[in-house]
Amino acid sequence: MVNLKEGFRKEMERLAEARPILQETLGWVFQTIIPLNVRLWEIEHAEVDAGGKVSLKIPHRRDLNIPLDHDNGQKLVEKLNQLIPIEKARELERVKNFEIAEKARDKARTDSSHVPR
Repeated sequence: MVNLKEGFRKEMERLAEARPILQETLGWVFQTIIPLNVRLWEIEHAEVDAGGKVSLKIPHRRDLNIPLDHDNGQKLVEKLNQLIPIEKARELERVKNFEIAEKARDKARTDSSHVPR
């Protein structure tokens, strides 16, 4: 993460880091002025250009560009492209488990509301 040194941007960065929910809800608004965290599962794909600049394609957000030399950029992209599908699968599993738990909770509420008194 890039740390900003002073002024409004620094205060906004401090506020966003202190309140993770703010990052979640307003992150898309502040993404151009505050370096927010990006989860691996959010990255569509990573690529490196001939000069070594790494580009992270992130749907519904501004793409991130990381200037590196070609060798380090290539290593980073290879590692990211290994990890991204794993994290996407984990997130999908987390979402499925959450939905199953919600359905079970709703069913339990429905069943308990029909108990004769």
